[in-house]
Amino acid sequence: MVDEFSFNDGDMHAEGFDTNGDGVVDEVFVDSNGDGLIDTLLLDTNGDGSFDAFVSDTDGDGLVDAIASDTDNDGRFDVFAVDTTGDGQFDTEVADANGDGQVDTFARDINGDGFADVVAFDTNADGRSDVVMGDTNANGTLDAIAMDNEHATELDVFAIRFDDSDLKNA
Repeated sequence: MVDEFSFNDGDMHAEGFDTNGDGVVDEVFVDSNGDGLIDTLLLDTNGDGSFDAFVSDTDGDGLVDAIASDTDNDGRFDVFAVDTTGDGQFDTEVADANGDGQVDTFARDINGDGFADVVAFDTNADGRSDVVMGDTNANGTLDAIAMDNEHATELDVFAIRFDDSDLKNA
């Protein structure tokens, strides 16, 4: 078993460590461009020898740009969060909530205010969004919803709130 390693190839450098003493590497630190800064961290959080989480700084600014996790331990990442703008805030999140290998939850902050502007769900695992909600006036509140209740690709419900009143009373 490997409990520690180091790898150098030009600008690429990686080191792995066994942090719990079981003889299997649990953490791998990667500097992919030779600048001396770690830009990717791979983790084995459940101790089975597979890497089930990663954190990455993809643009080299020192801020985390992407994370992923295998929450149900099936060997596939289920949750992803990405900072597409480089401002240090995750603006896109996707998840495989039922573990079937397909994305069934999606959220995106389009205008950079820190709140999800679009949220979509695939409730019947057919690969299409059945429920889509949106923040149409950028106030941080989801105020529009579209639903396909019958899963027949036709819109069954659409509701939108044009003011700050409670959607329950609309």
